[in-house]
Amino acid sequence: MATEPQQSESGLPESDTALADAPSVEGLENVDDFQPPLGLVARLMDKFRGVASDAQDWVTPANLKLAGFTTVGFLLLFAGIYVATREEGPTNSEKLIEALEFLKTGDDGPAARIAQEIQQEGFQDPDFPGGDQFILGIVAFRQAEKLTEDEGREQKYLVAKSFLEEAQERALTEEYEAQWAYALGLSMYRIGRAKAAQPLLEKAVESYAPGKIESGLLLADTYVYSKTAEDLAKAHELNIAIAASPELNDQQRDRLFLQRAQILYAMDKPTEAEEALANVHAETDGITILRAEVLMKAGKYGEALEKLRPVEAGKGLQQKFPRQARYLMGLCEQRLAQRDRRNQTVHYDAARNYYERTYKQYRGSHEAVAAQLWAADILRRQDFHEKALETYHDVLRQVHNPSDFSNKWIDVKVFRGVILDAWNSWNEMQLYQHSIALSEHMAPLFPAALAREYAALANQKAAQHLEDQLAVADNQKRQQRQSELENRWVRSGQAFALLAAERKTSAEYPTDLWMAAEHFLKGHDYQSAVNYLTLFLNTNPTKQLPAALVLKGRVLMQLHLFEDALKHFQRVITSHPTHVMAFQARLLIGTCYFETDRHELAEQTWREMLISDQLTPAAEEWQDALFGLGKLLHLTCEELAMQAALVEATDQEAAEKLKFTAYRRWDEAIIRLDEYVKRFDLPTKATIDPRHRERTKMLMEARYYLAKACQRSAEYQQTKMKAAETENARNQFFNQMKQLLDQSNSNYERLKTELLLASDAGHIDALGREFLRNCYFEIPNNFFNFQDYHGAVIRYREAAGRYQNHPDALRAMVQEANCYDRLNRPLDARGALAQAKFILEQIPDQDFLEHSEALNKDQWRDWLQWAIELHNRPSA
Repeated sequence: MATEPQQSESGLPESDTALADAPSVEGLENVDDFQPPLGLVARLMDKFRGVASDAQDWVTPANLKLAGFTTVGFLLLFAGIYVATREEGPTNSEKLIEALEFLKTGDDGPAARIAQEIQQEGFQDPDFPGGDQFILGIVAFRQAEKLTEDEGREQKYLVAKSFLEEAQERALTEEYEAQWAYALGLSMYRIGRAKAAQPLLEKAVESYAPGKIESGLLLADTYVYSKTAEDLAKAHELNIAIAASPELNDQQRDRLFLQRAQILYAMDKPTEAEEALANVHAETDGITILRAEVLMKAGKYGEALEKLRPVEAGKGLQQKFPRQARYLMGLCEQRLAQRDRRNQTVHYDAARNYYERTYKQYRGSHEAVAAQLWAADILRRQDFHEKALETYHDVLRQVHNPSDFSNKWIDVKVFRGVILDAWNSWNEMQLYQHSIALSEHMAPLFPAALAREYAALANQKAAQHLEDQLAVADNQKRQQRQSELENRWVRSGQAFALLAAERKTSAEYPTDLWMAAEHFLKGHDYQSAVNYLTLFLNTNPTKQLPAALVLKGRVLMQLHLFEDALKHFQRVITSHPTHVMAFQARLLIGTCYFETDRHELAEQTWREMLISDQLTPAAEEWQDALFGLGKLLHLTCEELAMQAALVEATDQEAAEKLKFTAYRRWDEAIIRLDEYVKRFDLPTKATIDPRHRERTKMLMEARYYLAKACQRSAEYQQTKMKAAETENARNQFFNQMKQLLDQSNSNYERLKTELLLASDAGHIDALGREFLRNCYFEIPNNFFNFQDYHGAVIRYREAAGRYQNHPDALRAMVQEANCYDRLNRPLDARGALAQAKFILEQIPDQDFLEHSEALNKDQWRDWLQWAIELHNRPSA
């Protein structure tokens, strides 16, 4: 019988106590990488097979517990073996060093893969934090150098630029700074940012020996692009220094002498330039282009075109010279167009063709940018304004930073000049929407604030132009386009608001706010006007403070915030009592009182202005106060007359007092209004003169209220005449009535004449039309009251004929019938009533509602029928 194995203190059979000595799992990092020794595994398997036959006898609760401990120990054993036997991999710092070694030997693939692994792990080496970005940037740069333009070379340079700039931000090591400057400098140059490349190329020339010749040639090119005498001298000096390099190959030597010739031609040294060209081994495309430029400089554009044609037709992989040739051919045709007016269109079309092919095929190149700019200029000159605007926008989008903009063919000054020429031209042609749209794309070629200023000025010009047009247009056209005008002024206000935001720290900021507020006011955007006037006042202006307070008060009045407006006006009077704006503030205080039905305060304010020793009748404020007082007196008299009519049936004495008060005030209203129209009468043409439109409107109102006040005062005299007990008293009242009615008719007739002229010219508004209609009907009413019935009949007929589709025509016909009754002509009276009945049926029902008639159409029909029947009855 088998002997049961003895257990040790560890709980394992004595024969297995070696397992208890297995290594600890402490320090184990990755169990998945563990590989136990094969001999140990074999021994363990043999041991388990040896005990398998005794498994059934051995399985007891105690033994199961023991087995659990054994399993744990077994796992610990495997872990310990892993810790003892595993091999450590390279660190990320070691990987970076390896990648840099690959980069040095030209093994870009492995270098890039390692750099990408490091990048994905987010590792930054403490000694070279930008190392992975540097490697990826150099690899992208080298790939770009091997590509052609059609193979996406520019995109690769952009990728290289991005990586290399990121590497610098993280930090470079001194060892790789020169190579970094060389790669980034060339990348910048290749994507058209030659000026930004300059300092990098200068560093590369100084410290990166492998790229000294290439970076030197390109650096000299950047100096040539600026075309200044100082930079041309630097380019010449650098070119001579490169020539001394023993590493120059034949191709580089040809480039060098070709570049020298370009520099010398630019320095106006043609003899020395020709000597440089003589050192070029063959008549290359570059030499041909240079000779064509010399011909162009001499004005021989036709010869230059012929010399450039074979170069432009070149089909090789190197497209630098065909690209330049095509651009220069466009320039030749453009110059010929400016010279040959007869065939200008032909030359412009040819130039446009060359330019468009250049910028579409070689987008992003120096030639493409210049070609697109000139193509836009030609499109504008040929009146293809929409296409020109689109092309200007496209080329402007290619300028990212004017401070580092450089181009072989155009500089920033020329670029800006072409854009400004287009802006000015469109403004002169009154194509303001084009100049506005162009100015909105001027930044960053122009400083942002300057671009905003051009946009604001263009918007202002557009609004002012439309305002000037409508000022001399007929009233119908003004009404039709009034909304458009207001929108234009609002857009101008918005443009100045944006300008103000851009120049918030400049001295122009308050002026920009003021302009924005004024233009919002003209556009009837009163809330925005208030907002920007508030911002203006917050700048604590000194000279303009009273004017700003008055203007803000006026805007608040438009918003019906009269109490707030009063505070602003009173602040002017209190703080600036002697300022000229104080008088305008007083005038507007009276208007605020008038608009809020505080008539006594308004009257007091205006009376004080009229007797002030600081104002003369020549002052506009004095004139406006006179008009305001006369109008106020007349309107308050109308209110008194209405009150008298309401109480007359119940309180005759009170009614008489009210009438008498009204009569006395009408007398003063007549005096004030008569003085106004006599002092400030304007010639008839002023009704269509935009500079006097507002003043003319006030004069029209004053004349109307004067005529009405005379008419109402005459009615009072007529009442007194009827109540007079003696013939002398009646004659006195009659003469006073006649004098007032004559004065009333005189002003009605004058006003009617002026309004008819304005109406014929289309310069009459709704208020003018209302006054004109009232003149037609009030003149015959005066004749009727004066008992001149023949004269009244003629004028009632004239009024009814002009306004036959207006309910007032019915009143005129009824009054005509009344005249005939007084003339004892009943047949004519019945005829007038019958004609009124006929006219009634021609007037639409809606007109009676629109004109607030006391009688509707049915009621008029019944009344006229009753009147006709009354006249048909035989007299007693």
